[in-house]
Amino acid sequence: MDFLAELVAWVLFGALAGWLTAKFMHLKTEFWGNTVLGIIGAIIGGAIVELLGGAGVTGFNIYSLLVAIFGSCVFTWVVRKLDKRGDL
Repeated sequence: MDFLAELVAWVLFGALAGWLTAKFMHLKTEFWGNTVLGIIGAIIGGAIVELLGGAGVTGFNIYSLLVAIFGSCVFTWVVRKLDKRGDL
């Protein structure tokens, strides 16, 4: 896969993971917010799963999507705990 195609695939993957997280965590985000949330989630989720002895994000598959959603939920939870207003 060339660079541009891979970049587009990661953006769409992040958008899907972020959108599913937004639905689950009741967030009011749009496409780019979902995308950033999903990509951050993939990084955080992959790191946590690897620390626990599993495989992190392994490509474009259901397992990696679940890891990204898990990481996005963890990230959202932490941000909500740190946000004094609690309106995230």
